[in-house]
Amino acid sequence: MSQAALHQRGGYALLMSYFNFLLAGLLLLTAPGLAHASAPPTKPLSASYHLPAGATAADYRAGVVVFRVTDTWRTACSAGSVEVPAIQRVLTRLGATRLERVFPHSPAPTAADLKRDPRCVDLTTVYRAAYSAPVPVDQAAGLLLDCGAVRYAEPDFVGRPRYTPNDPSAPQQYALAQIHALDAWDVQKGDTTVLIGIVDTGVDLDHPDLVANLQRNYADPINGLDDDNDGYVDNYLGWDMVGQFVHQPSGDNGAGGSPATYHGTHVAGCASAVADNNIGVAGVGFRCRILPIKCSADDNGGFILNGYPGIVYAADHGCDIINCSWGSLGFPDLGQDAIDYATFNRNALVVTAAGNNGVADPFSPAGFENVLTVGATGPTDVKVGFSNYGVNTEVFAPGLQIFSTLWNDSYGNNSGTSMASPVCAGAAGLVKAQFPAYSGEQVGQQLRMTCDNIDAQNPALAGLLGRGRINVMRAITEQPSAVRCLRKQVLDDATGLPTPPAAGAILLIRGTFKSILKPTTGLNATLTTTSAAVTIRQGTIALGNLGTGQSVIETFGISISPTAPADVPARFTITYQDQAGYTDTEKFEILLNPSFRDITANLVHTTITSKGRIGFNDSQNNQGLGMVYANRDNLLWECGLMVGIDSTHVSNTLLHIASYPPIADDHFRPVGGPVRAVTAPRADQEFTGLMSDAGAGAAALPVLIRYHTYAWAAPGQDKYVIFSYTLRNPSPRPLANVYAGLYADWDIGGAITNKADWDATRRLGYAYSNEPDSAFAGIRLLAPASAQPTYRAIDFNASLPGNPWGASDTFTLGEKWRALSRGVSRTQAGLGRGSDVATVHGAGPFTLAPNDSVTVVFALVAGNTLLDLQAASDAAAANYQQVLGQAEPFAAAALHAPYPNPSSGRLTLPATGRAGTVEVFDGRGSCVVRRRTTGETAEVLPLMGRSAGLYIVRFTATGGRATSWRVAVE
Repeated sequence: MSQAALHQRGGYALLMSYFNFLLAGLLLLTAPGLAHASAPPTKPLSASYHLPAGATAADYRAGVVVFRVTDTWRTACSAGSVEVPAIQRVLTRLGATRLERVFPHSPAPTAADLKRDPRCVDLTTVYRAAYSAPVPVDQAAGLLLDCGAVRYAEPDFVGRPRYTPNDPSAPQQYALAQIHALDAWDVQKGDTTVLIGIVDTGVDLDHPDLVANLQRNYADPINGLDDDNDGYVDNYLGWDMVGQFVHQPSGDNGAGGSPATYHGTHVAGCASAVADNNIGVAGVGFRCRILPIKCSADDNGGFILNGYPGIVYAADHGCDIINCSWGSLGFPDLGQDAIDYATFNRNALVVTAAGNNGVADPFSPAGFENVLTVGATGPTDVKVGFSNYGVNTEVFAPGLQIFSTLWNDSYGNNSGTSMASPVCAGAAGLVKAQFPAYSGEQVGQQLRMTCDNIDAQNPALAGLLGRGRINVMRAITEQPSAVRCLRKQVLDDATGLPTPPAAGAILLIRGTFKSILKPTTGLNATLTTTSAAVTIRQGTIALGNLGTGQSVIETFGISISPTAPADVPARFTITYQDQAGYTDTEKFEILLNPSFRDITANLVHTTITSKGRIGFNDSQNNQGLGMVYANRDNLLWECGLMVGIDSTHVSNTLLHIASYPPIADDHFRPVGGPVRAVTAPRADQEFTGLMSDAGAGAAALPVLIRYHTYAWAAPGQDKYVIFSYTLRNPSPRPLANVYAGLYADWDIGGAITNKADWDATRRLGYAYSNEPDSAFAGIRLLAPASAQPTYRAIDFNASLPGNPWGASDTFTLGEKWRALSRGVSRTQAGLGRGSDVATVHGAGPFTLAPNDSVTVVFALVAGNTLLDLQAASDAAAANYQQVLGQAEPFAAAALHAPYPNPSSGRLTLPATGRAGTVEVFDGRGSCVVRRRTTGETAEVLPLMGRSAGLYIVRFTATGGRATSWRVAVE
């Protein structure tokens, strides 16, 4: 039910929620003996998974990882094993001690299910593995991701109930009147066939104000048997997903029975405490049943464990409404899978608490798609200060000083979105009872569309409070329309293909507009924005008459200003209006001018950035693709450009101190905007941009760098990406002794098993793993053809015997310079069993006269074997010469300047490496020397007898551009 957030992994965000969510999944506690048994490695074994910002060891279970096997290997999955060699190798390496399905009793969708709704989720391929190796969980997840056979891998997160301290002096149960539940009960008091799942800390099962509304499973009485064959023994009265001990979670049938149920008992009473029984309080759901699903340990009710499996349990056991009054760090794919399963496979509505941080960023599960997220108001409809808000918080309900049931047959007040959420869940139960044929999606939209607007009570937050505060009477008596734009995409206007919204772009925003409730008549949708960098070209579209459940695909047109800044979000609103009086709004956000772009035209997927990095835009590897070959492993930890002239002037944005997270140099800055697509590409995918080394401050060379990337999709050309860098000297002084190259820290398979080597014939440096079936990856120097290559293979571990220096402690400017400038200095690394390796591959030295330039070109190459890699690099070299070589300007930077300067009679032009014509002009522009040269040897230019002054030496390469120098004659 949330606004859809559409993004590309590690790359630019195309369509995001109204604010960015770095949110949560279930936070699991660290199990004794499995938390980092030894100090974490200086650099993780895998870079493919990253913990959410702020996560600590208390937020997840150490030694436990969750993963979902790709659909390709579905038939290899069984209850107790996953017969996938790549996964088995990783589990063996981790010392796996237990492997189990996370959702052992949830069936795969049938063909009929998928025909009814193709969004149905198969949870039979989701597993939890416990392991004994001293490997942090984020690295264990990364190793599984690297194997190429899982859709996702992540820690087993722990959640915490979200509520603020209570104040018992507030009025008791003011919420019932505020949401018009008292009025609604005259029409609808709920029904015992409507079931509300309370996924929480458990429920006091003998509380006199709850016991009559608890759902009982008469098909499985308590007799030690699984009478109903659902996989749970004696789940007569709910289920405990955790059990007694937080450090040893083990499910059982005790969904109550300890003080740990304090939070869940209060939540259950808000949703549906028994009404009309002359005892205590009345829950909003009145007669609706409650199914307790306990997701905390008896010895610690402050954590939610197995919350997402709890959602699935609720969905599988008939819950129409599932309440989740908790939030957590991270945004795990497991959570979205569980919610989608409940929503589409089981037609349930998941109701979530927005969170108690007072910001526009809800926690998960509130930030997921297909949930109804609830914020909290007080008695006067003013948003409570602690409540989150924003576009994903679609409705509000009372959440301040809510009087409800508590542990040990008692009552009391609590405050928080934890209370607002079950108040809304109880209201949803009444809606379901009134409209029994409604799906969960329809129930949620019915509640949303019948809210009372509260912008007037909250003027500073107008437009950020969803539809307002729920009104149950309206929800059960009105018949509104509700249209949502699903699966939004940003497309190029000319090609119709997905594209990021770069500066100057003309775009389409395409979505599937679905009518969820009452049919519409003559419906129009209008797009507006608050961004000055966006112009709406086609802002109104006619959606016409849409029947219930009917959808139509339509597009808006926008353009982005050529001067739009990088990485700035633009906020949009879709306003719906039809001839029958239906009005509604929907908000979303687009990130303009992303500063990095993903290259995905062929088998080598990687990322180009505006700061000289390749693969990842940041030093923690959260943004970008790395280097993924043939949809398999990521092969690269870090890669990027280095340009230097001496040991204190090496411009780069690469590792400096190998801490975790690492500290990197940050020298390159975009000039004139971020990466952009080339309008007339010579390849299937071509990007370009301009950057300087201004970030180096006083240590800048300085240098301006025009970068290009080229990728082709055709077979034979699909295993490499070409990176071209044209370096220009913008200063009035010559730049001498210039070297340029690429640093690559390879992580192929297990990083510590890597080897690096050098193919001198091809000027190809490469790396691979000594593990079976290793991919090969490398960098080949393509141009200038006459330049001398440089190469150094580095063992990352500085303490390895015979290793002169590594990078496991620091990678200083001096070390970067030594690796870049000393020719082919060390050709191999990872000797023997292998190690963590890196390479520096470059060319030089060049001399750059003022405003002069040189183009240095590399191919980033991958293959299945060394021969395959070499063939791919040969194809890159041939294609570069054929397609791009003529376009590359020959420049003085590829040559040594004439010497001596000043000259007293003899001037020597060093060998150019290219045939052409050498000319010398005096101050009046007269040519005083002209001769042809093969470029194979130096040319001595006689200037004896010439008058003192400034002369110009010009070399014109055959078929190329002229290059000139100024020289003085004494």
